[in-house]
Amino acid sequence: MLKERLTKNLLRAFQTNLKDAYKPFTLVRTTHEIDPDTDENITTVQSFDSSGVFGKFNNEEVDGTNIQYTDERLLILQETIATKPVIGDVVGSKRVSSVGKDPADVTWVLGLRATNGLE
Repeated sequence: MLKERLTKNLLRAFQTNLKDAYKPFTLVRTTHEIDPDTDENITTVQSFDSSGVFGKFNNEEVDGTNIQYTDERLLILQETIATKPVIGDVVGSKRVSSVGKDPADVTWVLGLRATNGLE
């Protein structure tokens, strides 16, 4: 009940007062498997559309390793995306480098790191 109320209130705030900060995005997940029967590589690409609030990490959160100064934070309401994000997913030109959630289990907090075209 509390989680539903929090989600509803946050979604309303994102769509009204914070609508300039609430941006659409597509999360892309690429997985690779080997077919045991044919020994062929199988690549699967899935896309998940959602919206969220992009921002920076606080200076206190930046440790230079797990969270770097150039990393971006993405806050997503869990109810608005059809999957749990995982490290390695891609949003735009950035790779998901960390996945967390708030204590109320309402939002995903992603760390996004530039891939520099190396992946």
